[in-house]
Amino acid sequence: MWNNYYEEIPPTVRTIHIHLSPWGMYSIRMLAKNSAGYSDPSLPTKKTCTTPPDHPGGNPKDVRSLTHKKNKLIVTWTPMPKLLHNGPGFKYEISWRKKGSTYWNKDLVMDPNANMWEVEVNDTFGLYEFKVKAENDIGESYQPAFKYVGYSGEAEPVVAPKDFRLDPTKPVDSHKANFIWEAVNTDKELIKGAFKGYKLRYWKSSEGRHKWLEVDIVMDKESHSQPDIRASIENLPAYTALRAQVSVMNTHYTGPPSQIIDFFTPEGKPGPVRNLHIEATGATYALLKWLPPEEPNGIPLGYDIGYQPVTGSKMGPIKALKPHITNPDTLGARITGLTANHDYRFYVWARTAQGRGEHSFLDVKTADGQPPNAPNPRYTSLTQTSINITWTPYEFQEVSYQIEYREIGTTNWVTTEPIWNHSWKVLDGLRPGTEYEVRVIAQNKYGDTATRTLYRVMTQHRKGTGDANFFQADSDSYSKAESLHGEIIGLSCRTWSVLFSILLIFILSRFCCQCD
Repeated sequence: MWNNYYEEIPPTVRTIHIHLSPWGMYSIRMLAKNSAGYSDPSLPTKKTCTTPPDHPGGNPKDVRSLTHKKNKLIVTWTPMPKLLHNGPGFKYEISWRKKGSTYWNKDLVMDPNANMWEVEVNDTFGLYEFKVKAENDIGESYQPAFKYVGYSGEAEPVVAPKDFRLDPTKPVDSHKANFIWEAVNTDKELIKGAFKGYKLRYWKSSEGRHKWLEVDIVMDKESHSQPDIRASIENLPAYTALRAQVSVMNTHYTGPPSQIIDFFTPEGKPGPVRNLHIEATGATYALLKWLPPEEPNGIPLGYDIGYQPVTGSKMGPIKALKPHITNPDTLGARITGLTANHDYRFYVWARTAQGRGEHSFLDVKTADGQPPNAPNPRYTSLTQTSINITWTPYEFQEVSYQIEYREIGTTNWVTTEPIWNHSWKVLDGLRPGTEYEVRVIAQNKYGDTATRTLYRVMTQHRKGTGDANFFQADSDSYSKAESLHGEIIGLSCRTWSVLFSILLIFILSRFCCQCD
C-alpha cells in the first residue's frame, strides 16, 4: 500500500526529508504536477529504505471493562495498527488492582492482534483500576498508559419486588394492563450489578411460562425515587386469560420473580382474517374463501364483506355487501352482479361485539364473457311423487343446468347434479300432497349463473284424493297444471256419466211404481 506525502515540493528542490515510522522497509516513487494535474508515478526506487526499530508509537485506545461474566474482570481495547508496533516482539502489558489497593498486578498478552483479556476474581461487581500499555523488544511505549476504572462481572440480583398487583386506579382493557409494586432496595450488594430497572413477564394461562413474553421497564437510581413503581404492558391479546410477574434486573441478569398474578383482558376487535384467496371467478361473480383470524380477540359474530371497482389507478368507493354474514362458521362468500373483464378489490372484516377488526383485501379481475340467460322452465307431468321440469336450453354458450327444490317451510335446498346434454329433469322421491318450491339455475363454464323466478308446486294427493296444482312464487292464486287438463276433462266426463246413470235409475224406478 502506497502512502502519500502531501506537502508539495518546489521544482528547484532536489532533496526532501520525510518522517518514516520505525522498523519499516520503504520504496519511494514520485509524481510530477502541472496545471493539468499529476503525471503517472515513476518507477519505485531500486533500493529500499530500512528504518531501525524503536519503542511502540503509543498505547491502545477504547480501553474498558465488561461485566457479562460472573467472577471475572474482563478488559477490552482496540488493537494497535502494525504501523505503530515500531519493532519486533510487540505485545500488551495489563496492569490491574482493586480500587483502593496500592499494589498493581501485571500480565502480558503476547498476541499483537488481541483485543481482550480476562482474569478470575473473587468478588461480584467489584470496582477495579486497570491500564493497558504497548511493549516490544525495544521497550515500553514512551507515552504513559492511562488509568481506567471499571467493574468485574455481575451476577443475579438477590432481591424480589413485593406486593405486585394490578393498578386499581386503571382498569384492564382489551389490549393493555397496568401494574403496581413496591420499589426494591437498589444497593449493589442486592442488585449484584448496575441497577437497570425491572422486567415484566407475561404469558397466556393456556400455554405456560415457557412461552412468556418480556417487557423491560428501564430506569436508573435517580428515577427510582418513588415508593411504588407503576408500569403497563400494551399489545396484549384481547379476551384472554393471562398471568404476569415482575423481577428486578441489572445489565446482564434478572433477579427472583415476584408472586404471579392472574388477569383477564376483555373482548376487543378481531385481527385480520387469514389466507383470503379467490376460489373461482366468472364474468359476473367472484367466490372468496378465508380462514378465521389468528387472534379473534373475543366471540366471533361473523364477517363483513365490501368491494370497490378499480379503473386503472383510480379506486372507486367501497361498497358494503348486505346482509352481513352472521354465522362465524361461514368462511366464504359468492359475490355476484359484477361487470365482466373488470378489476375489483374485495375486503373482508371479522366481527365481534366490539366491532369489526382490521381488514384483509384481495385484488381480482373478472373473466371476459357473458353470463347465461335465465332459463324459462315449465312442467309437463305430475304424479303423486314426481314432477318433470323442462326448459329451453341456451344456444350460444356451453351451459349446464341444475334444479333446486325444497318443501315449503324448510330452509335447505336439494340440488340436482349438473345437467349438460338435455333440457329436462324428473324430480322423484317427492311426498304426495306436498307443496314444493322449485327453481332452475343455468351456469356457464366461468361459473356465472342465472336463476329463473321461483315456482311452487304441489304433488298429487294419494289416489282418489284430488288434483295437483302449480303456481309461481309471486302469484296470489293456484293455476291448474296444463298436463292435467286431460285428466280433469276425463274426471268431469266420468262424473256426468255417473249422474246420468243415477237419474235414469230414478226415472225407471218411478215408472215401475206407477205401473204397479
